[in-house]
Amino acid sequence: FEHDAEPYSFRDLILARKYAGLIASGASWGAIARSVHRSGPVASLTAKSLNLGSQNGRPDAIYLDDGASELDGQLLFDLGSPNSGMAGDDTLEELFAEAEGAEEEGRHDDAAALYQRCLAIDAKDAIAAFNRANCLR
Repeated sequence: FEHDAEPYSFRDLILARKYAGLIASGASWGAIARSVHRSGPVASLTAKSLNLGSQNGRPDAIYLDDGASELDGQLLFDLGSPNSGMAGDDTLEELFAEAEGAEEEGRHDDAAALYQRCLAIDAKDAIAAFNRANCLR
């Protein structure tokens, strides 16, 4: 809150309603206090949309804008989860084999993109670089 004793401000009322909404959605006072303490000036929270949890962050912390950023403004980026298709289990060998298959099928744009992913894993892979260059011709 902005004031810890009377007279309370209108901002205190707004914050009290926001905190009540967070508690109703399952937040603990500890999570609210930790998040608000990290946010800087408490008065700035009155104009922001506060939400409990984030798909890209911790489920027990308070976030802004449907979990898109932390209270201090730090944006969150979805790096994918290990169980979402190939994103977590890409290995160089699997990608290279998939790229070769795409190249053999004549899907040169797809093959070039896959070879590029191989190069992102191992930038010194001369064969992937050579094959990618051939696909781009």
